[in-house]
Amino acid sequence: MSRMTIDLNSLAQETLELSENIRAQLGQQLIDAHQGEFTFDGDFEDTFDFSDPIKEDAHEGIQEEAEIEVEGVGLLYKLEKGISTFCIRAVVSEDLAWDKESLERGDVELERSLKIKEEEDLEHVGFFKCEDLAIAETIFDQLINRRFPRQEAMLCNLSDPGFSWWLDLSENALRIYFQSHGIERDDSLIQLGPLGDPMIAARRLSRSLSFMKNIFPVNEFSATDKAFMVSCTSSGLDAFAGFKDLILKGEDTLLKNQQLVSVDPTFSLYLRELAGLRRFWIQATADCL
Repeated sequence: MSRMTIDLNSLAQETLELSENIRAQLGQQLIDAHQGEFTFDGDFEDTFDFSDPIKEDAHEGIQEEAEIEVEGVGLLYKLEKGISTFCIRAVVSEDLAWDKESLERGDVELERSLKIKEEEDLEHVGFFKCEDLAIAETIFDQLINRRFPRQEAMLCNLSDPGFSWWLDLSENALRIYFQSHGIERDDSLIQLGPLGDPMIAARRLSRSLSFMKNIFPVNEFSATDKAFMVSCTSSGLDAFAGFKDLILKGEDTLLKNQQLVSVDPTFSLYLRELAGLRRFWIQATADCL
């Protein structure tokens, strides 16, 4: 090998290292420049994506048909990940099976909405089934085409409370903070995601005491625009677990009880929407948060 070849190889290596350093610095500048600016709508995207490569098998990172029932009403969605933020693109579907086939046939409108740019992008389209169209539209209005920080607890602080609800959970009590609650909150609280406007949540939850009493014996109860808290007596732990599962996992099993729903149909619908938002957030962001 000639001296010139060795010199050229060294120069290429040095150029590559310099390029990577510059890109890393730009990525940090992006994080600094956009702290506290993650709740707007729009198509802003991270310029660079330096996140760790996703380890994928042929089925990893996508939803197999065996794992999800692709039919009925719901959403088709795709997660866009950047170094510091992510965005969920989606379309509301009245027939998931039909729209799935349309997407596979190259439907231009669906590809534009989901920002499908290459054939490989189709592998990352997910499907979320909803009980009805209203729930799907609620999820779309609340979560879709907005950009969120990947590590909210690091980027947001007391002066910039972020977007997520946070959950403090014990066996017989739960407390929901509608915005940040002190620094390092991810160490002690569970991040629920952006489940709605705090003022609306506070207003609806403040009127829910009689409804709660039909689920479990209430010990303590309070609701403000900053937090919601409810606890039960020791005799009601089994029933209280169903309510905890609704908030934590998005499971709305307790709302299958029509006698309970008839107590307050409006609040029951709100809880159903809340469960749908939480369940979708868990599924759609599983590979990001």
